[in-house]
Amino acid sequence: MDSADKNILIKIKEMAKLHPERFRVVEAQIDIAVQLEYFDRLSVLRKQAHNADIEILSKTIFNIDSSEQEIKDALILLASIAEPKAYRSIEKYLETPESKYKDWAMLAYHASRLLLEMSLLDESLVFISSGLGGKQHKLRYSIVLLKNDKSEFVDFQHKIIKNEIEAGLEPVDSELEELQICEGFIQILCLMPLYINLKIVFENIVSEINNYGVGLRSHVMITNEGIISKEDIQKNL
Repeated sequence: MDSADKNILIKIKEMAKLHPERFRVVEAQIDIAVQLEYFDRLSVLRKQAHNADIEILSKTIFNIDSSEQEIKDALILLASIAEPKAYRSIEKYLETPESKYKDWAMLAYHASRLLLEMSLLDESLVFISSGLGGKQHKLRYSIVLLKNDKSEFVDFQHKIIKNEIEAGLEPVDSELEELQICEGFIQILCLMPLYINLKIVFENIVSEINNYGVGLRSHVMITNEGIISKEDIQKNL
């Protein structure tokens, strides 16, 4: 990440802390590759939006003879029109989409809803998406805490681990969704506000857990692109 990207990220986090109500996080879990393809194509089509015809685009997405690129482009363009009719067309398509277009249609649906909301409120909102999705102004993260050795956690440590993770997340307005205590590692799924420094939060959690002699490593695995795989965990054990 270069300095310009870092500055943008800092500004986004500052804004998220001051005005969380202006952020809209896509709740659905959408493949990162699909998101990159969608936004790359959006940058190409953006200038066409003002000439787009809702009727034609709506027919395109429901036409079984439409090509894959035609359907994808039509969904992007519909999502770029601040009209309830365009939003409803995407919403209807999303009820029974072809599986290969489901993530694409989901992105278009959220983009369309955000655009309508901005036009009604007459204020800028920020659209955030990630591989694991989120809720309100919070993103979902997959986190793994590693044990110093590959041994199993004993029974009394399970309660300590759960209590300390919940205690560490609560003050930073975060939610523990899933917790798996496995042989040699702990796998966590949680929701955290955009502005939170995850590294510091989990370093503190690890420190508190280790006060009870649990023996976790300081190294923490964190991502919001997808669930950390068992293969990746094993490579770090």
